[in-house]
Amino acid sequence: FFFNDTATTEIYTLSLHDALPICMELILYLPLTCILASLLALQTTWAWRTKLILCAALVATSTYSFSNGLLAWIALFPVLFFTGGWSGLRNKSRAALLWLLAFFTNMAMYFQDYQFPPSPGFWRVLCLDPWRVVEYLFAFLGNPLVNQNSGGAVTAGIVIGGLQLTLFIAVCIFIFSRRKHSALMGRVWPWLTLGGYGVLSALLATTGRSAFGPAQALSPRYGIFGVCLTVALVFLAPIILFHCSANENQPRPANVKICALLAALGAIVIALHALAYPAAVENMTVFGLDLRLAKGSLKFLDVLPPQPATLSYLCPDYSKVKKMADTLDRAGVLNYSLLQSRRIVDFKQVLPPAGQSGRIENSQIAGTNLYLSGWALASDHLAAADCVVFTCEGANIEPQVFALMDQRLERADLVEKYHDKTFLLAGWQKTCPLADLPKGALTVKAWSFNVESNELTPLANEVRLDNQIGRAHV
Repeated sequence: FFFNDTATTEIYTLSLHDALPICMELILYLPLTCILASLLALQTTWAWRTKLILCAALVATSTYSFSNGLLAWIALFPVLFFTGGWSGLRNKSRAALLWLLAFFTNMAMYFQDYQFPPSPGFWRVLCLDPWRVVEYLFAFLGNPLVNQNSGGAVTAGIVIGGLQLTLFIAVCIFIFSRRKHSALMGRVWPWLTLGGYGVLSALLATTGRSAFGPAQALSPRYGIFGVCLTVALVFLAPIILFHCSANENQPRPANVKICALLAALGAIVIALHALAYPAAVENMTVFGLDLRLAKGSLKFLDVLPPQPATLSYLCPDYSKVKKMADTLDRAGVLNYSLLQSRRIVDFKQVLPPAGQSGRIENSQIAGTNLYLSGWALASDHLAAADCVVFTCEGANIEPQVFALMDQRLERADLVEKYHDKTFLLAGWQKTCPLADLPKGALTVKAWSFNVESNELTPLANEVRLDNQIGRAHV
């Protein structure tokens, strides 16, 4: 799954196994970890052949992690072959050629039988609206220092990312003009490598995703790439400023001013990060609940018709996700079984005091659809419900699950009423075609579903209706 970086594959890996959500996030850090390990290896006294082989092994590992893992080959190339730290290297050109040969071989192996996702139209966007491409690039780099839930998040990301990229380019130009200063070059190369990796990652993401607009660049998972540039600048700025001060024999007051400037810049970075942190935590909570809803949709895959939540949180192509889930289930990859029954008697029920776990608040029939909405908490009341399932019963109709919630709703009113932020994401809604329900007099109920234990907790209120356009009960 990890080798083909398509949106569908990412959703599969997030939803089909409990451990995979963690793995999916960890692999974002693997290319950076391999680069840092390579930089550390270059600081050792090992033979150059050992260093080269170790670095090649690390970046090959990086390649098979995330789509931008290939960039490690490019990011490390300058520090490997443009520095003077290769004592014992007799033919640097030959070593560089071998590195490039290994890079292209690795690329050929990686892209063998690779299934490219549909192109979002980068070249069309670049030709018709090039500024949109630039906005995406800047927003991607400014991602880690932006409160993603604020109203001006996109603008702030573009401004911050643009300033960082401009500063990094200026730093690179300055360093190139002083490239003969071996002491300076020895200090800056690791940080140039780190910053270069961040910029290359932004360029790669821009070519693949800029058509989606700069708001998509603020996705939480991209933060690790943008922060590489921020960290690089944090170290490059003092190195360069104090290098200039030392070369120009600046008096002590000038050094004090430099320290004050660096302290101010550091305080700004810390403040921006502090403002962004709460939003990141909230987004993690939302992401976790979305994954649990996806898992609930997956568990009911064999017993329910395609649900909106299944198509939204797993894959928009139902046949693909059904085939994949059944294959994994038969192979024993899942550490849980897909449900084979939707009868209420086959589920364990938890019965808390009435109304404490949620309720159906609104119900109405609009045309040929039944619309329901309300709120629900998990049975322990420590979080919003993993998933809400709906059951129907009637004369000669055994109680059974017929649908899952469509999506979550924010309920700031409940947070204010109960003075508890647990209620913020407890809202839900459901639109169900009456044709999907049995015909006749029905009682519809809602239940909070625990995706780990398969336990159902009833929600308060129920809906009674006489369905005249439903399917005949068998």
